[in-house]
Amino acid sequence: MGGHAAIVLLTRPRARAQIFGEALGLPYLISPTSALHPVGPPVVPNPKQALIFTSPAPIELGCLEKPSRQVSAYCVGTQTAQKAAQFGLGARCMGATVQELAAALIAENPSGPLLYLRGKHVAHPLAKTLTDAGLNCAEAVVYDQIPQELSQKALDLLVSDTPVVIPLFSARGARLLSSQLPAHMPPFALVPISSAVKAAWNGPYPDIVALAETPDADAMQKAVTGAYDALQRLEGPEARL
Repeated sequence: MGGHAAIVLLTRPRARAQIFGEALGLPYLISPTSALHPVGPPVVPNPKQALIFTSPAPIELGCLEKPSRQVSAYCVGTQTAQKAAQFGLGARCMGATVQELAAALIAENPSGPLLYLRGKHVAHPLAKTLTDAGLNCAEAVVYDQIPQELSQKALDLLVSDTPVVIPLFSARGARLLSSQLPAHMPPFALVPISSAVKAAWNGPYPDIVALAETPDADAMQKAVTGAYDALQRLEGPEARL
């Protein structure tokens, strides 16, 4: 591998990529394959309507006005719940995935109305799932995820001899990145957050695949660190998986 230290290529939206990269403690380069932009005016919270967040993006992008009264919020993931609580919402983490949140809400069967604040592109039709189960759930698209081309620095990295670790946090992100990679890559490891995200990959075949044990940031950091170390030890084509 020529003695080059590996680099982690982070292609999720920049704000989340920065947080993840700083927590890793490994060399990283950020080149998002999508940029998040608010759509329409901020939503005014209704105390009688609980909110649903599958990511912190609606709060981080200013898609929601600060609540003047306590508003409940059902969240996917502890980081999203923490962000919602810091914003002044009565936040609860309902699971690590959209599917877990849906199952928990259906089991709890809240009587009041729900509003799912989401991006334009989602992998799971959460509002429909909840409505079909008998819950009163509306949805609002409050931000868009606009595709971005990889930076020249990222493209240069991907045709160099430097080993690369590529975390994948969403199926759409996997597809967007797959379409931009060169045919001939340096040694690289792929770290999908879930089997569904792994299945969405249709780019070059990686030297290492390290699937996160659970779909959350802590497990992704562990998987990325393990893949980084394994990639550094990788020697020659005979080690290709």
